[in-house]
Amino acid sequence: MREFPKRSEYQREIDKANEHPLNKAAAMALDKTTWTGKSSELEALTLAMWAIEEDLFKIPDQVWQTVCLLSGPRYKAAMHVLTHNTDGGEVDLMEDAADPSDPESLAWAILNHLMSYYLAANPPISNK
Repeated sequence: MREFPKRSEYQREIDKANEHPLNKAAAMALDKTTWTGKSSELEALTLAMWAIEEDLFKIPDQVWQTVCLLSGPRYKAAMHVLTHNTDGGEVDLMEDAADPSDPESLAWAILNHLMSYYLAANPPISNK
């Protein structure tokens, strides 16, 4: 299999982003789950994907799609979404989790934030 030079550069950047406290907490939470493997994405998004795949929470398709979109090569934008609200203010999802060391609790905080972010960016259409 051919190795792409940009892929290793990309992975180094992901590894650097995974040093953020949210991603570190997500990695530790993932260690407590049935999930196996090495993530090549942001750990917070991997934890969110694990929760969705395990069907732990009922979430709209748009939130699943948001997680998938954020899991792409635009990890800097993904980190911005995970650490800010739509007004640009910083958020700490570990504070929003009832127990940030618990995989389900941290995954819920991440998914709940993404749902709020999605709704703020895409308000429902009014029938006035």
